[in-house]
Amino acid sequence: MYLVKYHSSFAHQISQLFHQAVQHIDHAIYSKAQLDAWSFAPRSAQYWHNRLKHMYCLVMLHEDRCIGFIAMETHFKQQGYIAHLYIAPEFQGQGIATQLFESVLQYAQSLDYAQLIVDASSLSAPLFRLHGFIRQSRCYQLQRGQMLPALVMRKSLLV
Repeated sequence: MYLVKYHSSFAHQISQLFHQAVQHIDHAIYSKAQLDAWSFAPRSAQYWHNRLKHMYCLVMLHEDRCIGFIAMETHFKQQGYIAHLYIAPEFQGQGIATQLFESVLQYAQSLDYAQLIVDASSLSAPLFRLHGFIRQSRCYQLQRGQMLPALVMRKSLLV
């Protein structure tokens, strides 16, 4: 496995990975209707390229296959916003999310960011807590008529 910066050639694989990761979520946490609202079908490669080309995005590859990605918006003053962190279902639980997060953390620190922010799902919140994020509030996103709950979490990068 190896980590690379995002390139447009990964957009199709990211589209597939995102959809598979969302649809693989345990239905006890989110209803089928919520999962379908989150990702009812893979979006186009163009959609993902347009979304990621302005972010700091890293891709984890295994034998030239995208198995995970993280994307951080960097246009906010003195903070990074982690917009995406997804791992292919068959590679979850192997520390890939931690590797991706730690690489983004190093980048944010190199920019002298004061903090990182994330709207964490019920599944990703424990990972972010493990890495020092603190819950700030609850938030909800309305997607295709479904409310998707999340936690706004923050990690101070000030020493």
